[in-house]
Amino acid sequence: MTLYAYLRVSREDLNLENQKHALSQRHKINEFFYDTVSGAVPALERPGFQQALAVLRPGDTLLVVAIDRFGRDLLDGIYTNRYLRDRGIRLQADDDPTEYTLENEIFLAMRSYQAQQERQKLITRTKAGIARFRAQNGNAWGAGRKGQSYDHGEIQRLLGEGKTWSEVKQLTGCSHTTIARVVRKTRSTVAPSLS
Repeated sequence: MTLYAYLRVSREDLNLENQKHALSQRHKINEFFYDTVSGAVPALERPGFQQALAVLRPGDTLLVVAIDRFGRDLLDGIYTNRYLRDRGIRLQADDDPTEYTLENEIFLAMRSYQAQQERQKLITRTKAGIARFRAQNGNAWGAGRKGQSYDHGEIQRLLGEGKTWSEVKQLTGCSHTTIARVVRKTRSTVAPSLS
């Protein structure tokens, strides 16, 4: 039996290292796979998860820190666990000793449902916060202060120097959204390699 780990965060400014460190402290992991994607995206559609599937063999175990890192959708959690189980691969959450066999699938369903509900609460709270901000400030969410602009070249330079998003925000005064826009714009202008 070989032990592999799957790590997931939902945004690029979040760090996978905490998950990696937690699992490395308690387990001998053969290889780590990761995604930076919403937990609402089906697991079988995630690039890192697809890489894991290409390596996993019958008898192997796929370890996650917690079920909410595996995904935040009840039906996808059950479906993906069955997909793995049908191939002889065991899913294990580090924070839960339950083996998600067919007989114990109800425990996975409960944990997946909790993760899905938590995601829905986050969405609801975020929408409420945006509505409150708009009511108090009278401007569109994410529009920034009137007349305010940021030097995208400076943001790119700081990121290129290895500064974290938090450091760039502190140095430039820009928002998380502005940095994300610069990163997306930079990626879209870089031509893919044809090697």
